[in-house]
Amino acid sequence: MVREPIARNISAFFENLHVFALSHEAPTDQLVKAFKARYPHRLPLEWFDREFNDGVDFDIFAEDFDREVRVGRYRKDAFEFLVMRMDAELERQQAEVSDFVGQPISLAVENSSKMKPYAAAYRAFKEQVALEPEYIEQMYGSKFARHFWTEDELLRMAQQHLAE
Repeated sequence: MVREPIARNISAFFENLHVFALSHEAPTDQLVKAFKARYPHRLPLEWFDREFNDGVDFDIFAEDFDREVRVGRYRKDAFEFLVMRMDAELERQQAEVSDFVGQPISLAVENSSKMKPYAAAYRAFKEQVALEPEYIEQMYGSKFARHFWTEDELLRMAQQHLAE
């Protein structure tokens, strides 16, 4: 599953606050400052290079990805990969995974921040964080983002972050 990098970074930061010696009860401005200064923001941008290219000698960025259906299926030697955008419709995800493994699979949303004890802190963080245009450009101008999202989608997401 791939997720747009800014939302992914914010979510991963909140899920792993203990790594930064922080808690969900910390003041929002302190969390924002730590996120900007201490979080390894390039992680999602480099994941496929590190895990696929280095791991199994497969460059996903050299292959087509269907941005309309938000799904790609790939084969490299003995490996077969199913890559889906996290925002693909649940029914599509379920159908693709079922087809990929050759049997019916039921999927459900289980790890949503809206259902976590820190939902209010997460919401406050997202409302308060002001992302610099350079950061947004780094994330959405990356080969990762440009491979999995259309230019229009990236522009729309960038405008949403600038407006927050």
